[in-house]
Parts: sequence; C-alpha cells; structure tokens
Amino acid sequence: MFKQLVSLFHALMIVIMRNTQALRVYLLVPVVLLLLLGFISQPSVPIVGFVSMPHTTGLGPALHHSAFHVRTYRTVPAALAALHLGHIDAVVVPQILHHQAHIVIWKTAANLTQVLAVENWAYHIVLAEYTQRLHQSLPITIKTLATTAGTQSYSAYLLPGLIGMVIMNTSLFFMANLLTRWRATLVLKRLRATTLRPSAIILAIIASQTLVGLLGVGILIAVARLALKVPLILNIPALLLIVGCGMGVFISLGIVVSALARNPDAAAPLANMVSFGLLFVSGVFFPISSLPGHLQSLARILPLTFLVSALRHALFLNRYDWSEIAYLSGWLIVGIVSSSWFFRWE
Repeated sequence: MFKQLVSLFHALMIVIMRNTQALRVYLLVPVVLLLLLGFISQPSVPIVGFVSMPHTTGLGPALHHSAFHVRTYRTVPAALAALHLGHIDAVVVPQILHHQAHIVIWKTAANLTQVLAVENWAYHIVLAEYTQRLHQSLPITIKTLATTAGTQSYSAYLLPGLIGMVIMNTSLFFMANLLTRWRATLVLKRLRATTLRPSAIILAIIASQTLVGLLGVGILIAVARLALKVPLILNIPALLLIVGCGMGVFISLGIVVSALARNPDAAAPLANMVSFGLLFVSGVFFPISSLPGHLQSLARILPLTFLVSALRHALFLNRYDWSEIAYLSGWLIVGIVSSSWFFRWE
C-alpha cells in the first residue's frame, strides 16, 4: 500500500509540473508583485501612534499634524506591537508621575526623520491638555528611544501577505480544479475502486499540494532576502507550523469549492470569488485599520488575516503568536469538518 501511495504522489507531481502555465501564475506572479511594488514603492507619510491614557482622552482635533498621520491606541503594548510589526513609525506615551508630565517616544531608527516635529507636537498637545484639565502648568520631560525592531519598508510589509497569497492559491485553486476535473472524468471513481484507502488518496493529493506551496514560500523568502534585502528573523519551526495550518485551511476550502462546483468550468470562478474577497480585506496589501469599520470587523475573523498576522510574527519578531495560531487551528477544524461533509467521489 505504501508503494501505491508513493506512486500516486509521484503521478500527481508529474501532473502538477506538466501544467507549467498554472505553476507560473501561482508561483511567479507573487514574486513579480513583490519585486515591482518593493522597488517602486516610495516612503509613505509617517504614522505616529498615540497612547490615549485615561487622563488624555478627548483631545479631539489636537491629534492631527500636517507632517504625519496620528493613530490612537488604548494600551502601550498594543502600540508597541504595531511599531514592531511596522504598522506605525513611532509611539507617543504621555504620563503624569509625581506632579510632572513625562512623554516617552519610541521611534524606528530607519524611517522617522521628523523626530523634532513629533516631539514639539507631543509637547504642545500634552501641555494644552494638562493646563486645561488641571488648571496649572506642569513641567514636562521628553525621552526619545530608538528601536530597530520595526520593519518599515513596504516590501517587508508585503512579504507575509504574498506568502499567504501563495499558500491560498496553491491550495484553494489547485485542489478545486483538480478534484472537479477528476470527478468529471471519473478519475476519482476509478481511484476509489483501487485497493488504496480513500484517506490515502486524499493524503497523496494534500501532500502534493503542500510541496508546491512550500516551494512557492521558499522562492518568495529567497527573493525578499536576496533581491530586496528584507531583514528577516526566520523562526523555521514557527514558519512550518503556520504554513502547515494555512495549507490545511485552504486545501479544505478547495475541497468544499470543488464539491459546490457543478462542472470544471465553474470551479475557477468560485475559487476566484473566494480568493479575491480574502486578498483585499485580510491585510495583504494594506493594513486592516485602513478599512471601513464594518469591513474591519469582518476582516478580523477571516482565516487569511490570522495566517498573514502569524507569518509576520514568525518572519520579523522570531516568535509564535499563539492567539493567531489558535484561531487558524480553529479554522482548520472547521475546514476539515466541512470538507468531510461536502466531499463526494462522483
């Protein structure tokens, strides 16, 4: 049985490799996007995170500046996490300690050149706020700290999203197209009539898709590191765990799409409908925070969002984001149950 399983896996790889046009689209288009957008992207307007402590709420119009955008956060850890992931360029934290106002500013050493503008802006809004609320003028000290943990280039932001795109495309499209075509040509029915167990047949199909997905991930990481000089801190075990969970989720989704498609011609449009929707609301090309409020709520529960976020932690922070992996695992369980329910041989 093991020899038959290996033979089936080998045959599947031959089928996949012969479809050179599909391979070029699924594996090389993300590389072209990374190179194109990575080389032509210009430095954007800096974004400064302001931690709105209980005594600094209600600043309103003061939280604006012509030289940079301002984004508010409720807690210091949330703001620093955004800074480390490259979503913002600096964090401003105002505090009152012993009848003295302190302003701590964390900034990325690479990109934020408007340090004086940020310091002056923070000084004036804090001075105005405290003078108005406490009816007295407090001495204010400012401390600026540099960090190199942030990943500020757009190519660095784009890389995890494009890896997620490769994982989704090689899993969802390949699985949907393959199963729909094999079902229409009775290949699945013939395979079921062999001595191989149904689980072994599905396992061989999943293994072949996983190998192609890993190839695409490896190509993207190599191009990002060698051509664009993206500063990666690779956590290989975390990366393999996340990629494996992501492949499982979208392979399961591909099985569901193949079952819903009435014929091979309908499989691609259905898969496109799912993938395009996920690509544009899951933080692949731009942060979720830039979406309208209702779309943000939707994006934060989608599997590609959890996959991309977990990849950012593994690639740039050298750690597991267990909450994202847990949500991704939840989607994997839902996918396995759904694909088992919807799967059909003919």
